[in-house]
Amino acid sequence: MAVSLTDLVSAPAGKLRGIRTGKGVNLYLGIPYAVPPVGDRRFLPAELHGGWEGVRECTAFSASPAQPGLDHSWDILWSAEFVVSVQDFAEDSLTLNIWAPEGGENLPVVLYFYGGGFVCGGSSCEIYDGQALAEKGVIYVTFNHREGNFGTFATEELAAMSPGGRAGNQLLSDGVCALRWVHENIASFGGDPNNVTIWGQSSGAIEVESLLVNPLAKDLFARAIVMGYEVWAEKLFRKPLNNAPLAEAFARCGGMLRESGMTLRELQSAGPDKVLALPQFDSLTIGGFGIDADYRTALASGWGGTKPVLLGTVPGDTMMIPFFHSPSELLWENVHRLFPEHGGELEALYQGGGITKEFRSDAMKSVMLGAAAARMAAGAGPTFLYHFTHPLPGPYADRFGAFHSCEVPYFTRRFTDLRKDYWQEQDFRLGEFCSGLAARFIQSGQTGFAPTDGTTVFHIDAKRQEEEPFSQEKKEVWLKCIEELYAPGREDVEIRRS
Repeated sequence: MAVSLTDLVSAPAGKLRGIRTGKGVNLYLGIPYAVPPVGDRRFLPAELHGGWEGVRECTAFSASPAQPGLDHSWDILWSAEFVVSVQDFAEDSLTLNIWAPEGGENLPVVLYFYGGGFVCGGSSCEIYDGQALAEKGVIYVTFNHREGNFGTFATEELAAMSPGGRAGNQLLSDGVCALRWVHENIASFGGDPNNVTIWGQSSGAIEVESLLVNPLAKDLFARAIVMGYEVWAEKLFRKPLNNAPLAEAFARCGGMLRESGMTLRELQSAGPDKVLALPQFDSLTIGGFGIDADYRTALASGWGGTKPVLLGTVPGDTMMIPFFHSPSELLWENVHRLFPEHGGELEALYQGGGITKEFRSDAMKSVMLGAAAARMAAGAGPTFLYHFTHPLPGPYADRFGAFHSCEVPYFTRRFTDLRKDYWQEQDFRLGEFCSGLAARFIQSGQTGFAPTDGTTVFHIDAKRQEEEPFSQEKKEVWLKCIEELYAPGREDVEIRRS
C-alpha cells in the first residue's frame, strides 16, 4: 500500500515530510536532533544538529542505539512489545520521532524518555507509539539516546576534552539536546515550545528527575511524569543508578581502559564492537554532565523549582529492591541487615510473614509519599501520586501480576496484537482512562484528582480509579527504614541469597 506523505514542514532545522496515519495524525520518524557522536565525538556531550539541505523524508525509524544486547532470560516478562522493533544498531542514531495532530496550533508537547537500565532500549518499542495521545490533542515525541558505555563513560582525559570539564552522563546530555531541538523546532509541527512535559519510565524516570534539578534544562519544560523509579529513595533499590561519584566513575572507567590495552583516543576511533566488549558502566555520575549533587541534596537545596510532577508506581517495581529477592527463610534476616534499627518494626508490621502483593504495594506507596514529602518540604510544585495494580494480561499474568513497566501500554493506549487473545474490554477502558489522565496532565498540569497532602495515593486498576488514604503507621515505618540507609557512614550491606 502506498504511503500518504504529509505536506511539507519548514522547520528551523530544515524541510521535511512525514506520513499521514489516516487518523488525523502526522508521523515524522528518524529526525536527527544531534551531531552523530562518532569518532572524536564519541563519549562527548551531545551537540545540537545543524540541520540539513533539501527535503528530508522522515518515513522510517532510524537505527536503534548501539548497545550491549538483551538479557534474554527476561523475555518471558518483557516480551516483544517492550523491545526495540528496529534491530539495526548504530552509534549514529540520535534521532527523534513526532506524532502531531494534523492542523494543530500551540498544542501541548511531551518528550518521552524510555527505560532500559542505561544499557539497552530505543524509541522504536511498540508500546511507545504516540498515536493515541496525538488523537487527544497532544504532540508526542520519542527519541534515542546513547546506551551503555557510549552514554556513561567517564575518565579524567575525557573531562579535559569536554566543554565545561565534564565527563559522564552523555545520555543525559542527549536528553537536554533533544529538549533544545524540540524547543527550537516544535512550533513548526503545531506545538507550543512553552508547554512541554518530560515523561520517563524506569531509567527514563531517573533521567527526568535528574533534569528536574538540572539548571541546564529548567527553561525547556513545564512539568514532569515519573514512572517506575524514584531517585529520592535510590539507596533502597538494587543499585543507586544516579549516585556514582565522579571519582568512582573515573576509577571504574579508567580501569576498564587500562585492561583493554587501549588509549582513550584508540577507543574513540575503534569500532563500536570494542566499546561493547568492555564491562558496562551503567550509572549516571555526580559531577558529570548536568548533575552537580545527588538528587536529595539538589531537591532540598531548592533546585527542583515549582514544576508539577506526576509520580507513579506498580507493585512490581520492587523487583529493584534487594531484599525482595531474598529466599523466604532469609527475608527477615536481610531486612535486619539492611535496617538494624527499624527492621524489627517492619517485621512486626507484617507479622513476620512472606512478601505479598500488599507488602510490595506498601513499599512503593511509601517511597512515593516520602518523595512527595521531600518535594513539599523543599517548596517544589504540586505532586500527584498514582499506584497502578492491574496485571498485564497474558499467559503469565497470575505469576507476574503488575510487573515493572506493565502500565506503559495503558498510558500510551497501545494494545499490541501480541496479546490479542488476552485483551478484554476492561483493558481498553482502563487504557482510555490512563491515556486520558496522561493527556490531561500534559495539557494543563492537572490530573482530575488532587495533589497528595502526604496521606493519599490515587489507586488505578480495572475495577476502580479513586483516591485512597494510606496507613500512616506503615508509611512512617517504611520511611524510617529508608532514612537508615542515608545515615552518615552507612556502608552498603550485602544481602544473603542462600
